[in-house]
Amino acid sequence: MSEPGHINIAFTFSGTQPRLNYDVLILIMSFSCRADISRLMKPSRILYLAGAKYLLHDKIKLYNWPVHILSSLCCFLAAEGGRRFRHLRSLGIPILSSVDSVGLNAVSTLFTRASCLETLSLRCAEDLLEPHLEL
Repeated sequence: MSEPGHINIAFTFSGTQPRLNYDVLILIMSFSCRADISRLMKPSRILYLAGAKYLLHDKIKLYNWPVHILSSLCCFLAAEGGRRFRHLRSLGIPILSSVDSVGLNAVSTLFTRASCLETLSLRCAEDLLEPHLEL
């Protein structure tokens, strides 16, 4: 039994074939929470490719995550030839004074490749930008 508001993948797929048309499943993704979108992406390459834009639809907030998560986000966005960057519209990230070179590269990549980004929230932006004027 699934929790209310969550998709039960067992009812969606029979073996490796979906019980519903892929178009219907993709439409369901557009109304689903990130956890359900992630679940729907796992059993099918078609849904995996379609799901990224729905994962990135709402604001991505990394405030309570370690800074190295920025690198993971950049790897996710860079997949599929970087086509996912265009779906990132709103991002909130913490910037600590102790950003390492990997985190700095991630931020630099986000700033240069996320051309459709409409909203960017940086916490303690001065700590990052002051010593790294190239950003």
